[in-house]
Amino acid sequence: MSSPELPESVLTWGLGRGESAVLALALEGPDREVIFDDRQARRCASMLGLPSLGTLSLVLRAKDLGMIPLARPVLERLRFEGMFLSDFVLNRAWPKWASDPSWLFSQGSPSSDGAAGRATARRDDG
Repeated sequence: MSSPELPESVLTWGLGRGESAVLALALEGPDREVIFDDRQARRCASMLGLPSLGTLSLVLRAKDLGMIPLARPVLERLRFEGMFLSDFVLNRAWPKWASDPSWLFSQGSPSSDGAAGRATARRDDG
C-alpha cells in the first residue's frame, strides 16, 4: 500500500508522518474515525471534521462494549509500558465516571444499554 498524498489541510499542522498519514487516509472516505493520543493530531482531526479518540477512550469503549472484562488492568499495563496517563485523567476527567470511579474498575456498566459510556468515550481525553 502506498502512502496517501498529504493534503495541505493536514500538512499545515506540522504533525508527524504517522499522524499525517492517518488523517490523509481518513479524509479519503466517509464515516472514518481516527485514534490518536497526540493532542495536536486530535485538534487537527476535529478541525477537519473527523471524529477522534485516544487510547483511554478506546479502552473504556472496549470495556463498555464487553470486549474486555475490566478496564483497570489494561490501563495499568499501558502505564507500566510507558503510556502517560495521569491519575487525574484516569480517575476524574469525566464527570460521569468521577461520580462513580468504581465503574472503571468493575464489570458493571453505567447504563443498561451502554449508551452513556459510549457517548462519553468520544470526549477528548486530554
